[in-house]
Amino acid sequence: MGFDSQLTAEENALIGRHLPFYEALARGDRRPTSKAQERFVAVFSGRARAESAHEMAYLKYRRRRNEERKEGESQTPQTPETEPGQYNYPNSVGDKFDVEYEPKESPWA
Repeated sequence: MGFDSQLTAEENALIGRHLPFYEALARGDRRPTSKAQERFVAVFSGRARAESAHEMAYLKYRRRRNEERKEGESQTPQTPETEPGQYNYPNSVGDKFDVEYEPKESPWA
């Protein structure tokens, strides 16, 4: 299952396999345990530029996600179901996140 047509097949595969891990590192919920992970944290805290396949994939994914949020906010009328600060995402967004996490041996696990 692909996440985004604007990402390459390799980037979609990385996002599909490692998204929860990427997000935990970027939020600071998980501490980096390797040089690659330390660099990843530096990229997403604004201290370095994305270079690795993991960094580029997550960067492109986040940019696209932010674009979708901005587009959705401008199109969502306020109704009793959408109070200020709440957003009803289209089903396609839920489908993107409805993927089982499959832990595999990798330097990111």
